[in-house]
Amino acid sequence: MRTTIAIDEDVAERLKAYMRESGLPMKRALNAILRMGFEVRERRTKQRPYVAPTFRLGKMAPGLPENVGELLEAIEGADYK
Repeated sequence: MRTTIAIDEDVAERLKAYMRESGLPMKRALNAILRMGFEVRERRTKQRPYVAPTFRLGKMAPGLPENVGELLEAIEGADYK
């Protein structure tokens, strides 16, 4: 496919640097970079969202508040209920 695109100056500089490092001509370098970007994007969309594990702590030690609101109230003397 042949097309004309406008490349931002910062992107053009990075493309030129990649071309120098890899020794690839512009067409092959640009296609390689686009493929890498698509692969990263596809991997991200296939990943399941992270779910933080939760644990049951059981009965708290005697005298300690059993919820965060009670703990904050005990520490700061404010009402967080």
